[in-house]
Amino acid sequence: MHDKRLTIATGCPLSLDDKMIASPLPASSPGYCDPLAIQLNIKIVRIQSRIYSVIYRNESCSEDTFCDSVRDIMLSLTQIAKEIPQTPSRSTTSSRGPSKLGIRTSISLFTMLYQATILTLRPVLLHLAKSIFNHETTFGTSSNALKHLARACIEAASKNLELMRILVDEKIISVFGFFDLDAIFSSSFILLLAAIISSANTSDAYQFPFLNSSPGLKEGLQLLDYLASYQNHAARVRKTQIQKLQECLPSFIRGFDSVDIENRAATPHTSLNNASVPQYENTVPTYNGSTVEGNFVPLMFPDEFSDDPHAIYSLFHDEGFELTGENQTDFEEVQRYFQWQE
Repeated sequence: MHDKRLTIATGCPLSLDDKMIASPLPASSPGYCDPLAIQLNIKIVRIQSRIYSVIYRNESCSEDTFCDSVRDIMLSLTQIAKEIPQTPSRSTTSSRGPSKLGIRTSISLFTMLYQATILTLRPVLLHLAKSIFNHETTFGTSSNALKHLARACIEAASKNLELMRILVDEKIISVFGFFDLDAIFSSSFILLLAAIISSANTSDAYQFPFLNSSPGLKEGLQLLDYLASYQNHAARVRKTQIQKLQECLPSFIRGFDSVDIENRAATPHTSLNNASVPQYENTVPTYNGSTVEGNFVPLMFPDEFSDDPHAIYSLFHDEGFELTGENQTDFEEVQRYFQWQE
């Protein structure tokens, strides 16, 4: 499970195809913890493996086959969202409420879900940002289907940062862990693209408020600052990369409030929790039975795309980018494109 997740996150070839694994999911057993969390974990990793294989491996296939596979991925992600429990299981709770282990488990599951959502839809958002940057369209004049997919990706990134801020507030974030840093960086990457999209036409930011989601890019940079304040040099490098790309587009991203690395960095003694940071009870999406009670945007192709496989295929295969699915490599590819255009 962890081998597959690290393989996908680092852009390496998959060492073992899921078709070769016939072992059943862990089942309940007396004396052991509830297996639900690890079952969901494995299911999400399997979906991530399919995302990597279908969207990023660039194997030749028909447009119809590709679209059917992406539809199936989106449906699987939406179904997983309904299975993640609203609160930690009884074994991790006390009379005072969920334990830190329970909070960490629930947040980790949602983070993996949002990371899979971002991995699925990032090519679509890149295609849209490129078109807007080249003045070929604006968000307001884009198709409703494209707006729907962009919103799902942007909101997944914002919710990811919201969950990371809770981990800081609860003092259970993994300061030197790979996956928390990767979630912050990939979400900040998406929110930088959202800033490019919304800055092309200021009226779009008012008409489509999710383009300026909160938490946004500023909060993502603050989270990277927080990790860097513990001498996490990888976090400082990631933040510098985001800011350098932002600085390459000063005339395009108008009035964006940058966070200065040296003067406004958070420190280990400076908590990010304040009145604007919601507590986890109001942040972790809630699900009841088969009905989605939270704010997770169900992933599906809108009706506008239902009978147009070519339109779907073109969104995921923009000729301007050579994407691998690995956050760092894809960011550098986007950086190369926008800097060359400037």
